[in-house]
Amino acid sequence: MYMPLIIWIPYRIGKAFLSTFQLLSNVGLMRAMPWRYLRRLPLRNGWIALASVGLAGGVVAILGVTVLRGRPAELFFGWGLAFVWLAIVSSWARAVLQWWRLRHG
Repeated sequence: MYMPLIIWIPYRIGKAFLSTFQLLSNVGLMRAMPWRYLRRLPLRNGWIALASVGLAGGVVAILGVTVLRGRPAELFFGWGLAFVWLAIVSSWARAVLQWWRLRHG
């Protein structure tokens, strides 16, 4: 039986955050990562570039919200939310497209 989307989406996002935290907390694995390849990857793949810009913009905007007050903080929050959604939606669009290609040729 399929899990309802209202449960599945937060579950997948939480799982991604947990995996990222585990990766970042493993020092040996972090040193063994192919950093040259990873740095150049957004330049080679448009989907990864779009997700990277979205996440980086979201992080910058969220940091701006913590520093600013009033109207500027609201603007930073709005832009941060837009960037994060851009990253999530583009990532999911890529996943759906890959799934479609695997299933239908």
